[in-house]
Order: sequence, then structure tokens, then C-alpha cells
Amino acid sequence: QVFFTFGEKYSSGDMKGFIGTVAKRMSIDHYRKLVRRSGRTVSMDDDSSHEISSDIDLEKQSEKSELRRILIDSIKELGEPDSTIIIQKYYYNKRSNQIGTLLSMNPSTVRMRCKRAADKLRRVLENRGIKEGMI
Repeated sequence: QVFFTFGEKYSSGDMKGFIGTVAKRMSIDHYRKLVRRSGRTVSMDDDSSHEISSDIDLEKQSEKSELRRILIDSIKELGEPDSTIIIQKYYYNKRSNQIGTLLSMNPSTVRMRCKRAADKLRRVLENRGIKEGMI
């Protein structure tokens, strides 16, 4: 939004100062919206400003991020072409014939490698303490 406003309003002058001012004002507006949604008015100088509630569960979000990082690292450990097959199949929802075309492989070969790679990935994740349903 900062750069949209910049492109819309900027004519000439100190570009760095203009962007800084737009970003500052947008941050203040965003803070005010958060305060309005929380149902209370709090000064930033007040010691209780850290208590403004949010719908975001940071602990859960952090845990999911860590699990995703471990999953991606585990997929990379599979090596090629298995990691590509897993990513194309489960992340991009591509079919075996599409993946086969991409990797110059027979679709039946892609299906077999995908099954074996998924089994291997499951074992790698279990060794790291991650069980089915956690991700």
C-alpha cells in the first residue's frame, strides 16, 4: 500500500522522505484500527499497550512455521527427482502425466516414485519426531 500511495501522490522532491512519511502514517492508521477492534483506547506511552489483544495465536503460528521448515528440509533430503515429484504433486496439485512431461518421465514411473518418496518422507519425518496429522 505504501508504494501504491507513493505512485498515486508523489510528484517531485525528496523521495525517501515522502516514502517514510507515507509509511509512518499508514502504520499509525493500522495501529488505530487494531486499537478500535480491541475495544479500548491505549496510549503507546502507556505500560499496558503490550496487552492489546489480537486474533493471531503467535505460538501456534510459530509452531506451524517450524513444522513447515522441517517438512521442506525433509523433502529436499529426498534428492532429485523425488523432491520435485513430491512438491509438484502435493503443493501444486499436478497429475502424474503433467509431472512426467515436466521431468521427461513416464506417468507410471512418476506414480511409483511418488509412492516410494512419500513412504521415505514419512520415515524421515517420524525420525524427526513428527507424526502424521501434525502438519
